[in-house]
Amino acid sequence: LSMGFWRRLINVGIKVCIADFLWSQAFVNGSVHWIAYHPRGSDNDSGSFGSLILGFDMDNEVFNEIMLPDDLAHELATNLFISVYKGSLAVIKYPRWEDNGSCSVWVMEEYGVWESWTQLYAIDLVQGMEKVVGFRKNGDVFVAKESKGLVLYNPKTGFTEDLGIWGSTRSFYIYNFEETLVLFERQNAVVEEEEEFGDARAFQENGGIDLDEEPSRNEDYFDAQET
Repeated sequence: LSMGFWRRLINVGIKVCIADFLWSQAFVNGSVHWIAYHPRGSDNDSGSFGSLILGFDMDNEVFNEIMLPDDLAHELATNLFISVYKGSLAVIKYPRWEDNGSCSVWVMEEYGVWESWTQLYAIDLVQGMEKVVGFRKNGDVFVAKESKGLVLYNPKTGFTEDLGIWGSTRSFYIYNFEETLVLFERQNAVVEEEEEFGDARAFQENGGIDLDEEPSRNEDYFDAQET
């Protein structure tokens, strides 16, 4: 990002399609992830839906595939939604044909390990709840309603809280942010700030004497102290 320009990657060899119905993505472990599927007639077409996760490593600029558990891999990609749950990849599976019902929440507890996929719980899509938007760090769920409102759902108690935020179901996007001292346009911003705070600490530890000042000033200081 600090370079300030875009580059196009060619000959990446992607053989899957990204599902663009719910158009969800998740940034975990230095990679961006999307729900994807094998197109009909491809070498990997097994006659089932063949859903999976497509990831893009931001550092190495390469794509990779992550397999879903069987209950998700054989589901239509348009019925799946990817998100982040407490720093791990999460996939929400919606009912296939019903207008309501319940959606199930799955989490990959250990990144890249297929056996670590775990179904956490199901959310009953009642009281107009329609689409999971994201998760808080404490596990509470942001859910969009058909009435174009955003609510907070507690999976332990089943209670919902109206947040007073309005918008269409697809207009909501939630992502956990992390504070950083890195500035896109200044690659040495962290180093400069570290040096500045380092000088301040040294000044304080030496009784307010600036060791970088001219010796005469230090002598004046000691003369004043003696008198």
